[in-house]
Amino acid sequence: MNPIENAWNELNRRLRNRTLLPTNKGHLWEMLQEEWANLSIDYIHKLYDSIPRRIVALQDAKGL
Repeated sequence: MNPIENAWNELNRRLRNRTLLPTNKGHLWEMLQEEWANLSIDYIHKLYDSIPRRIVALQDAKGL
């Protein structure tokens, strides 16, 4: 339901596709910040625009 979960999955995918993986928490944080900054506005808009569809799907599943 929550679009931020999709964003986290995208960040995870991007990190795993990097040549160098993080070696410690500080490095992971830096890499996450870089990838977050690289998420396109179009991607964010698509996540935002998906919210009404997600609500309807939740209602249809009688989860709301």
